[in-house]
Amino acid sequence: MPTPWEIIGEEGFTRLTRAFYARVPRDDILGPMYPPDDLDGAELRLRLFLIFRFGGPDTYVQRRGHPRLRLRHAPFPLDARAAERWLALMDAALEEAGLPQSVAAELRAYFRETAHFLINTGQAPPEPLVTLVFVDADANTPIGSATVRRAAIEGGFAPGTRFGLSGVNYVLARAEPAPGGDNDRVMMYVAREHAEHEKDRP
Repeated sequence: MPTPWEIIGEEGFTRLTRAFYARVPRDDILGPMYPPDDLDGAELRLRLFLIFRFGGPDTYVQRRGHPRLRLRHAPFPLDARAAERWLALMDAALEEAGLPQSVAAELRAYFRETAHFLINTGQAPPEPLVTLVFVDADANTPIGSATVRRAAIEGGFAPGTRFGLSGVNYVLARAEPAPGGDNDRVMMYVAREHAEHEKDRP
């Protein structure tokens, strides 16, 4: 599978970071954190970091060393409100940049995780949740859903995993990201468990 760098290249990351930093000076939360005379430098640093992080050249590391994101952001009081504002501006920048849907979804997931990781003051945001949408794999119709902690499913689901839904046992055929880059849902395609499998259950 190609990396975001292989798909959008430097030009794509340039469009994204330019669109993001065009919004920063006017923002009442993030604007004061950036010296006006260093916005170009900040844009360059973010661009080089994202290029490195998503499969491109390691120019960022050669110039600045290990990213050490928490240490580099330690001088700034970052609370949940600042994290959510950063994400809002970046989401708008992603829309403006017009990146391919698959790349935008991958970047959004990384940005959300990282923005919450960098919070260093105040109360942390609620733990991220994800909704499992169960779909009958044969009829392709929804049969139920469940909301779980995202951390609880980091390892993913193996085909054959069993689930009980409304008193009926199902076996997972496959799990896929929700269409449209929706990172808050996972489509769980399941089939009703056969009788021979039922015998094996305690």
